Amino acid sequence: MIGGLFVRVKRRFHRERSGCEHHNRGLARFDDALRSAGWTTLSERIEGALAEGRRPKLLEIGCGEGRMLLDLLARFEGRIELHGVNHGEWPPVRDARGLRATDARYGIVGPKKLRGLPAPGVHLADAQDLSRFPLRDFDLIVSQVVLAHVARKDRVLEESARLLAPGGVFLHELDQLDPLGLDFVDADLPRFTIYDGEARTSTTTYLGQHGVEVRRGRAGREIALAGYTKSDRGLDLGLRLDPRATISLKSIGTLDPEAHLWGVRSVYRTGAARG
Repeated sequence: MIGGLFVRVKRRFHRERSGCEHHNRGLARFDDALRSAGWTTLSERIEGALAEGRRPKLLEIGCGEGRMLLDLLARFEGRIELHGVNHGEWPPVRDARGLRATDARYGIVGPKKLRGLPAPGVHLADAQDLSRFPLRDFDLIVSQVVLAHVARKDRVLEESARLLAPGGVFLHELDQLDPLGLDFVDADLPRFTIYDGEARTSTTTYLGQHGVEVRRGRAGREIALAGYTKSDRGLDLGLRLDPRATISLKSIGTLDPEAHLWGVRSVYRTGAARG
């Protein structure tokens, strides 16, 4: 009885304090992060496409409550095609009804205006396996505060590249560069570690050699951002996940309550069969 009540309260707490609220995953945050890294902002990229007479198509992976989708809808008013992906096991938003609830909560678009605009499409899928995702040819694919929490970061990057239109761009928040205080965690990207044989290699350098540029920016704290432009050869990182070394950081016991260990430290091996 008490256990069931705890589960219901916990679920309600997660609904009321979603990832969007905690991280403020709106358009302004993402634009500021890209600008701080010296990259063209998402808003500027969309404005450039519209100036050329194109209607860009955008996918947000891990769209959460849909806050950034609604920000984009409010700003560009249907001149762009918007889609989002949430994980089916815990989708803060799964459809247009959920987006209306988010809009009512934050007052982004307004109910009357929202009814007259094309609703963003929200799809339930695992970002680590978009092989059967029904849409592709996106001009822009983006994510915030997502990749640090999944094990198969390589697959999210590769699948994003596959779903892009020719010349399309993905922009992903790759990691937060907070000091974890763990001696086995790589300072390059704490939650994305690559071994070549027995030697740890720079993840930033490795990704760069495959066409994925990593830059540091700020979104309240220092973060790493990954950018990639679709090429004819596609994106194949050639990595194999090491499941024995990969770990959910919050599963590590610590005496320091301020450590706030979170996310997944993904460990990969190079030069081996894909797994």
